[in-house]
Amino acid sequence: MRFVAQKTDGGKNKGKISLYCRVLEVSRQRFYQYLSRQNRAWKHQGLADTMREIHDEDVCNKKPLEKCVTDITELKAKDGKLYVSAIFDCVDLSVLGLVMDDNMRAELCVRMMDSAAASYPALRGAIVHSGRGSRYTSEAYRAAVEKHGIRQSMNSDGGRCHDNARRESM
Repeated sequence: MRFVAQKTDGGKNKGKISLYCRVLEVSRQRFYQYLSRQNRAWKHQGLADTMREIHDEDVCNKKPLEKCVTDITELKAKDGKLYVSAIFDCVDLSVLGLVMDDNMRAELCVRMMDSAAASYPALRGAIVHSGRGSRYTSEAYRAAVEKHGIRQSMNSDGGRCHDNARRESM
């Protein structure tokens, strides 16, 4: 809708509205509804502003490269599986390191840690939280964590949901 509005000068250039709506498979009626509502305030804007204020008040939300989470995601493909190991900064969920392979051995996580440390040298001293899987308890992964000066954190025994929420939601 925004595209049609831009290309038609806010609906003033009526000759183009029909063409753009037809190409984009949007009814003219829906486009005019969009124009009538585009300058209205979002009904949840007050709540969003309050949430942003609360977020900004917390000093823990302004410390990048201090708290990170990592996990492996399995993606099914036509010819097998792809495993993605990623590390995210808890402040803004920016990706600090990401590697892929057709297996999920410890080497995958080691390569992810090497990638993140090479891209973000300030990661040294950060806490990186993971699950208790064999990849994260392996000697190879622990050596990589130690080599890069990172403090390893794992969910508590039994996998309490609040330990894993940020990691599992990525």
